[in-house]
Amino acid sequence: MFMFQYFLGRKTTEETESKLSNALKGKKRTELTKNCMRENHTRPLAQKVFMYKGEVLIKTFRSSRESGVYATKNGICSYGWCGRSLKTGEITKPTRDFPVGGYLFKYEDAKIELEKAQ
Repeated sequence: MFMFQYFLGRKTTEETESKLSNALKGKKRTELTKNCMRENHTRPLAQKVFMYKGEVLIKTFRSSRESGVYATKNGICSYGWCGRSLKTGEITKPTRDFPVGGYLFKYEDAKIELEKAQ
């Protein structure tokens, strides 16, 4: 029976994972390689997301993905609820899995528009 794990985005066995890990140990990356990796991992089109509880700003995120992962890990709401709040401006509601509600997620553009309106 094989146990599958994810290594570098692929489904692998423990044996394959250890072989890959050993092969990559001690490798030095050039500055060019490091810069290419940085450029590939940054999301230039991602918008900042703000998380509010009532009128109080709780946390700022670099992207909607980051906000959804944070909300799920910390028991605030599901990933889908975070996206729903961003799209519709709806405040999160308590559910069986996430009993705390009342959070609002907004894009940075929405905050700028809100400040202009006031």
